[in-house]
Amino acid sequence: MTADPESDQTTEQIIAVSTRLFAQLGFDGASMRLIGDATGLDAATVTAHVGSKTDLYRTVVGRAFEAERSAVAGMVGAFTPTWTSMSRLLDAYLDFYAGSPQIVELWLHRRMGDAADISGLEDVYVRPPFLQIAEALRTEAAVDVDVDYAIWTIVWLVSGFLSTGIMHSTPPDHPHGTHMHRTPEDLEDFRGYLHEIMRRILPLPD
Repeated sequence: MTADPESDQTTEQIIAVSTRLFAQLGFDGASMRLIGDATGLDAATVTAHVGSKTDLYRTVVGRAFEAERSAVAGMVGAFTPTWTSMSRLLDAYLDFYAGSPQIVELWLHRRMGDAADISGLEDVYVRPPFLQIAEALRTEAAVDVDVDYAIWTIVWLVSGFLSTGIMHSTPPDHPHGTHMHRTPEDLEDFRGYLHEIMRRILPLPD
């Protein structure tokens, strides 16, 4: 059977549009009819290309996880319980999500209970690298440090900053802005803050 470039292109278009709509509205808010309207197709044609809405969501989420894994694979694969290794992982993780706002929004919806009946995705994609890093860190972390919470602190801080930005209190005319904002300068300030927080939580050898 030969590949059909036109069909493949339509499938990719549906997935791209679905990623945007799932990120904006969540799984529960984005109907197949809405996805079809946004791609100029009827719902039956969308289903013929990508399967059910659940199948489509699994594809979108799977691709998002794979994109993250590809971005940090080198750091995770070579991870050692040292600050150098942790620093590289923090930078790669932050840079990936800073450049992937749709995926940030997708995860925020999921963490708020969106598509709660579609389970098992985190076990497939999140657990393997999480366990690898956690097991490595336990060899160096102080006995009173909960490594699981320490790792999830990275996720919580990054998603929180990238989804809301920051409001500066002083001076009143802060050059980055006086209201909620997230400038490139803020991103670099946050990078330093993230590194400092993790140094304090996990004082690893250099």
